[in-house]
Amino acid sequence: MRLAGKVAIITGAGSGIGRATALLFAAEGAGVVVADCAAAGARETVDQIRRQRGQAIAVQADVSAAADVQRMVETAVATYGRLDILVNNAAVTIPASVVEASEEVWDRTMAIDLKGVFLPSKYAIPHMIAGGGGVVINL
Repeated sequence: MRLAGKVAIITGAGSGIGRATALLFAAEGAGVVVADCAAAGARETVDQIRRQRGQAIAVQADVSAAADVQRMVETAVATYGRLDILVNNAAVTIPASVVEASEEVWDRTMAIDLKGVFLPSKYAIPHMIAGGGGVVINL
């Protein structure tokens, strides 16, 4: 168990690569905060982790909203007492060509894909420093 005693927040963990990462981290002993804007997906990932006897909680959060990200990080620290790993995985793609995409779709994509790395890092890193260090993984 390479991650025994560690705590990880994984954004976009309600499906896909984020879910696979959450399952792997939990199998390796980490307490996992499954963060996703889709509450149902986050809960499903947590259920899968718990069926495998892992530790996980679900937090619904929009990684482009500072208040949501602060709550996500504070929930992790309040639940597990520390924070060691942040996996910035949440992302969206533009479902159209540049010519067809609206400015609103572009802005939302940039908010999630760029600001969604900045904000979680901004609020998680101080807790990692306070705990003696940590790791940020950007996918």
